[in-house]
Amino acid sequence: MARRSSFVALALVAAFVGSCAQPKHESVAAPASGPPHGGRGLELSASDRAELVVDDTGMIVVRLYDTSWRLLDPAGKSVTVRIQTPDSAFVDLAAEPMGSGSAAHFMVPMDKAVVAHVQESGSYVATVQAVIDGRHVQGSTKVQGLGTGGQGM
Repeated sequence: MARRSSFVALALVAAFVGSCAQPKHESVAAPASGPPHGGRGLELSASDRAELVVDDTGMIVVRLYDTSWRLLDPAGKSVTVRIQTPDSAFVDLAAEPMGSGSAAHFMVPMDKAVVAHVQESGSYVATVQAVIDGRHVQGSTKVQGLGTGGQGM
């Protein structure tokens, strides 16, 4: 018993000394590859991605990216977002291109009836359908509740 308590005491002293040691310097890794604004990342094709952000009012923001998460200019591109609830009801919402450069995005609001139905359903699947350089691409994500998280504007 005395041997066990000596071992425990020694372990506690070692842990204390270890916690007082100078912190180790670690190299900073490159940020994890993911949507830059914290929204839902969607693979649209082998060369295209999208980030979907839906806020608590039903405002939808979509940003288009290449595979390295470099923002694509919305000029000459189109985006439609399909909102489909578990009861198979759906609505297609055509998003408007807005901004340029680092502010480039597409935006469209859900109307009050859609927001109410989504809230009543508890979840939905959002499908981003885009036309990029004449190619039709799409990707989907399931969302619990209404908002996806992330920074819309």
